[in-house]
Amino acid sequence: MLGFVQQHIAFDHSRTVLPWFRFARDARPVARLRRTVLALEAGAARPRTLWACLFHPPVSLRQIWIAFSEYRKGTRANYGLSYFRQFRDLLHLTWRLNQPPHEYYRQKLWLHGKRSGWINYLQHREHVTLVNHLKRALPVSQFDDKLNLFLALKAAGVPTIEVLLVAQRGRWHVGFPLRPGDPALRRSVILKPTDEAMSNGIQVWHYISETNSYEGIILKKTATAMEQVRQKPITASAWGEQILSLSAAGTLIVQPLMRNHPDLDPISPRSVANFRIVTAVREQRVAVIVAVLRMGYDVGRFIPSVYLANINLETGELGMATGNETQWGYAACHIETGERVAG
Repeated sequence: MLGFVQQHIAFDHSRTVLPWFRFARDARPVARLRRTVLALEAGAARPRTLWACLFHPPVSLRQIWIAFSEYRKGTRANYGLSYFRQFRDLLHLTWRLNQPPHEYYRQKLWLHGKRSGWINYLQHREHVTLVNHLKRALPVSQFDDKLNLFLALKAAGVPTIEVLLVAQRGRWHVGFPLRPGDPALRRSVILKPTDEAMSNGIQVWHYISETNSYEGIILKKTATAMEQVRQKPITASAWGEQILSLSAAGTLIVQPLMRNHPDLDPISPRSVANFRIVTAVREQRVAVIVAVLRMGYDVGRFIPSVYLANINLETGELGMATGNETQWGYAACHIETGERVAG
């Protein structure tokens, strides 16, 4: 029975267009895009509209209640939204736009004007579906593979993080072999697959100069956090052999472990802060649409949440810091370190 329900309804959205969705018969591009996403998700499964109509209300009400129970108090305390307005907005988001209730709180949609404009916000699931579809049709392989991207950027003269070693299916890449005693490797490094994202498969190896060995930390993603599994120290020679054995199923690259700029380190001491910049081509010129500083936080507490601050495109100053947990609100200082962010 559960499998039959899941064929037509996901746990947080309908797998097909229902008559009461605002984009069901809308001719605007964003509405057509939403219908395209659902068609791509369904594939050959072809969920039936009748069954989806029956299952969607009770399943979505359950998800609304879960999100409302978790975030309602923090939202009212930080933003002054009554419980009635929150619940009404959640019904609109879920039943009219086919969006997961949690997105209402994560995107802080009450800050984005009238509800009529919420149809313009694509949810993460929709972005991923579209990007994966485009990848199959567009020549983007050099951007999808970390080694190919590094080689392309280097050939174009674009500065990027150096690749020190490459192991492919148990052998060293001819252009990036292991040279025993290479001084470039006497540092902390990061090991990653060339075709993964979101920190999957990442290993951090800290170099211990006194013993010429490495001590590793493997990141393992769970449903709620990114766990750090510490490895026993291993000699430099044995470490090279271990990389080769790990590359048996694919390609691994080794890069220097990056550090924060001293100005950012007090704000984000546990991980590297980085700038995320969104651009577009307008009248044959590249224009910056938005820029944010994404900051580190205690991985045991806040992943998979995001903590960031907008950047003023005119002055370069940082704005108030916030994240997608509604109880955080907006603050002038980092929520954990207490360091000044705004300004």
